[in-house]
Amino acid sequence: MTEETLILVLALATCLGFPLITIGGAWLLYRPRPGDEQHEQLTNVEP
Repeated sequence: MTEETLILVLALATCLGFPLITIGGAWLLYRPRPGDEQHEQLTNVEP
């Protein structure tokens, strides 16, 4: 492997990896967990 190839692979991995990590992290944070549906209904009740 030459240096240019290594840099290219690193650049590709960075470009593809960061969005995947970000999307994965956001999905883990915001996906509905069991029991959250009831909590959502309680907080979304209009006064």
